[in-house]
Amino acid sequence: MRSTVRAFCLFLFVLLAFCVLSAQTKKQPAHPPADAPEKAGQLEGSPKIMTATRQVVQFWQIENDLARALEKKDQAALDKMLSEDFKVWMPNQTGNAIAGEDWMKSGMENPVPALLRNMSAQEYPEIMLVKFLGLGKSPAPGKGAASQYFVIDVWSRDGDAWKLTDRFMSRIIPIPLPKRPSGKE
Repeated sequence: MRSTVRAFCLFLFVLLAFCVLSAQTKKQPAHPPADAPEKAGQLEGSPKIMTATRQVVQFWQIENDLARALEKKDQAALDKMLSEDFKVWMPNQTGNAIAGEDWMKSGMENPVPALLRNMSAQEYPEIMLVKFLGLGKSPAPGKGAASQYFVIDVWSRDGDAWKLTDRFMSRIIPIPLPKRPSGKE
């Protein structure tokens, strides 16, 4: 009789130990906090927080200085920043580049970098490729949002300074994504 009680107690002890150990090792699904940002779509890139590189910080300032000089039509500042053969490449009817002088006289929009996290800079021995999303001037009130552009600038080293040789820019139309259900509808 004692051996049966001992066997039963031992069985309960092993069963209890098994249940406790399996409960501790079972992984619970992680739930994102209520205020967590939504994940980016497949085409929007990684939702990770990125730290700006030294080149991005440097060219963020240069690009903003260029935008201010273009807006003010500051020829002295533009002469320091633009190469003599500066050209703008845009999707147009002819596919030809627009000479910088003609582009500035035409009053075309000059996009300003929108967000630091949307800029990247890749350095090569004598050139720097700077890519960013830019915003054009807002149209008159009530006529919609400012134009958005995808811009690639090619900067060439000129001694200790950088000169913009080519600007590739294309107007973008954001793709409206369907609203994600919140579960409260």
